[in-house]
Amino acid sequence: RQAERRPRVGLRRARTARGDFTPEGDRVRMVAQCRKHALIAHEEPCRIVAHPSSLAGKPPIILEELVLEADLALVASAAHEQSVAQTRSFSSMALLVEALAGHIAGRSDQGQLGELSMACDHLLKAYHGLARELGEDASLERVYFLGSGGLYGIACEAMLKMKEMSLSYSEAYHTLEFRHGPMSMVNGHTLMVGLISAEAAAHEIAVLKQMQQQGARALVLVEQDNFGLAAWSDAVALQSDVPSWARPILYLPVLQLMAYYRAMARGQNPD
Repeated sequence: RQAERRPRVGLRRARTARGDFTPEGDRVRMVAQCRKHALIAHEEPCRIVAHPSSLAGKPPIILEELVLEADLALVASAAHEQSVAQTRSFSSMALLVEALAGHIAGRSDQGQLGELSMACDHLLKAYHGLARELGEDASLERVYFLGSGGLYGIACEAMLKMKEMSLSYSEAYHTLEFRHGPMSMVNGHTLMVGLISAEAAAHEIAVLKQMQQQGARALVLVEQDNFGLAAWSDAVALQSDVPSWARPILYLPVLQLMAYYRAMARGQNPD
């Protein structure tokens, strides 16, 4: 029924039975669905559904109804997970949203989304050891994830996975906000994870250096090594060369892997 009534949307173009999807001023509401809950938007001029399909390729009943009612359905057919800590599901839906945003904005660099898979593979291979080392470090009692702008949402997602997988104390903050009170919690058993943006890198790096002075261990994730990363014992250079609007999900793979190894080291089931 889903295939008959609504097209599946790829990453290079978004089309409906009415042709190219161009809202032209209509308000757009994303209806995001995962295995545990749904956010449903009513009475909107244009409704969009993004969700991971089930293992059999057919979503649950409530999802099927949403898909049939939607003006546009974006389906990640391989993103379903039998896990409380959903990593593939979140990343896939985030990518669908990025693709849709790029399409609506008429971006000329949408094709670079196809490079994310290769960039992800590189990160997992290059920084697997670092993720494992940090995840298995029993001296770290608390983890803080910092991000500015759009990266704050990614910091929240990384924090959530650390909590869900390993049952560890972890929190997420806007980077500069951390100086206003939360920094009092930093000590020698703290891991600070900084998701560095291109727009505010100098200020964000300064926050992490200040936390190091208070005894924290700091992990830096940044697109390019323009800030002397050699001086940081724990650093991840994305080196993706994809535009900044499409880059946020690349901050996640190493952090998800770190949460996995922390869960295993603590004798927890990461699922």
